[in-house]
Amino acid sequence: MEPIIRPARQTDLAFVTSSYLKTMRARTPYNCMTSDVYYPHQRKRIENALQVGDCYVLANPEDPDHIFGYAVVEHLSAGDIVHFVYIKFPFRKMGLARKLFAQVVRDQATTLVSHTTDSNFDRLAHKYKLIYDPYVLGEAL
Repeated sequence: MEPIIRPARQTDLAFVTSSYLKTMRARTPYNCMTSDVYYPHQRKRIENALQVGDCYVLANPEDPDHIFGYAVVEHLSAGDIVHFVYIKFPFRKMGLARKLFAQVVRDQATTLVSHTTDSNFDRLAHKYKLIYDPYVLGEAL
């Protein structure tokens, strides 16, 4: 069964926001912050990414409400900015993030990344020509 990629719906945004917040919270330096510092600021950054970017959902073709993962990508004339890519744990290591990335990132030669949780980012950055820039959304760590 080949997953479909569709635009996020309003009903998807609670899941997107929640998983985005929880995933980032588990990583340094975010896990060093108090909740009253982390949640309001990170929620604002996520809202900003969702306002300026497009959210693409990877879903079950037989039940499009069953989300496998998503990507938040901002398309600019100078290149794309990947704000976040998330795949649910049971669907990881199946090439879904790679498939999603290949379908939604237009100009892979100049791709910025505003958030990363991957300890292997150096390897990924080299392989996919990614540039990490946490300041591309404005206020950042």
